[in-house]
Amino acid sequence: MKALVTGSSGLIGARLCNLLINEGFEVNGLDVKSDGNRDITFFRGSIMNPSLLKPAMRGCDYVFHQAAASSSPMFYPDPVKGTTINVIGSLKLFNLAFEEGVGKVVAASTSSIYGNSKLPSREDQQVIPPNMYAASKLAMENIGLSFHEVTGLPLIFLRYFSVYGLGERRKGNIANMVSQFIWSVLKLRGAPERPVIYGDGRQTRDLIFADDVARANLLAARAEVSSGVFNIGTGKETSLNEALRLICRLAGREIEPEYVQNPVKNYIYRTRADTKKAERYLHFRAKTSLKEGISAIIEELRHSK
Repeated sequence: MKALVTGSSGLIGARLCNLLINEGFEVNGLDVKSDGNRDITFFRGSIMNPSLLKPAMRGCDYVFHQAAASSSPMFYPDPVKGTTINVIGSLKLFNLAFEEGVGKVVAASTSSIYGNSKLPSREDQQVIPPNMYAASKLAMENIGLSFHEVTGLPLIFLRYFSVYGLGERRKGNIANMVSQFIWSVLKLRGAPERPVIYGDGRQTRDLIFADDVARANLLAARAEVSSGVFNIGTGKETSLNEALRLICRLAGREIEPEYVQNPVKNYIYRTRADTKKAERYLHFRAKTSLKEGISAIIEELRHSK
């Protein structure tokens, strides 16, 4: 079996490449920069480049589409660029996958689509995206589902909740807050001396380990279902205060956060996935506890010093 992973050097893409290799896949990776994985055939560049995307996709049974303008700050001050990548770039990828006879596309979406709607978040609830990033991902889903109806291309969208994991250091200030807290507690170079928390720290996130997300992608590719949108989370809420206390305990260090006024418009205060649909159709359930995930990151960072 052969697969293409776009965004192959990202947090999820890199873990997914390793999982696929361990499962016996031949893996092509496409990204604007390489993470140095010598076990994949790497194509350097953007999904917007058809002369690069086509040879990267040729002969692939599956495409795992992780590449994106992947956070709200990337849409300001120019929302056109990010929207073009996430919507038009994705549609071009879907169309090429259809032309190339790809068996199934699994594409990354986001729980940010839900904004501050009622919890737990369900895939069938009405949503009003709170920012341009979330809106672009919802548009990608809708166009993709319509493309499936017209062409029959099997196409699955996974709405990731708050993903943290190994190898996230390179993402800097757009990394998950859990990872940034760990960097501060471990006093890594370039990290704030004290973790910064917006508001009072009681806001919550459904925190899911990147290795679990990678596994969800593979399960989605192998599942009998041919289209749809699925939440990928744990179904549990953890406040930022709770996450920081756990990090301090596991790292054996005490550190007080710096609480600052929240500057973010339409800030999302709580997230928690309804995971029933993914459990039923993809047979996916998160396996890694927050304690296990944080411990793995702390060990990785201490060994890399």
